[in-house]
Amino acid sequence: MRLGKVHTVVYVRSRYQRTRCAEIEEWKMTIKRRQVRFFPAANICSAFNKGTQISVMASALDTDRGTVYQWIQHNTQISEWAADRYAVKLGMHPSEIWHDWFALEKESV
Repeated sequence: MRLGKVHTVVYVRSRYQRTRCAEIEEWKMTIKRRQVRFFPAANICSAFNKGTQISVMASALDTDRGTVYQWIQHNTQISEWAADRYAVKLGMHPSEIWHDWFALEKESV
C-alpha cells in the first residue's frame, strides 16, 4: 500500500496586517504552517463494484467523468480535504477507503 504524500502549505496574515508589522522578523514569526496530506484518488474508485461505469462513479461523487477517468489512468493524488469530501459523499469514513488515514495523521502531529 502506498502512503500519502505530505506537503506544507503556508498561511500568512492579510496584507493590512503585514504592513503593520514593524520588522521583517516579526512578520516571519506570524506565518503558520500546516501539513497537508495527499492520497491516491484511485482508491475512491475501488470503493465501487468492479464493473461500475465511470459515469455512474462520477455522478455518485458529484464530479465529471473526465475527472474520475484521470484518477484511474494517471495515478492522481488528492488532498486530505477532497478525500474526506468524496468519502462522505459515498457514505463512508475516509479510513475505510485509505487504510493509512490515521497512521499518517499521527506522523504529522
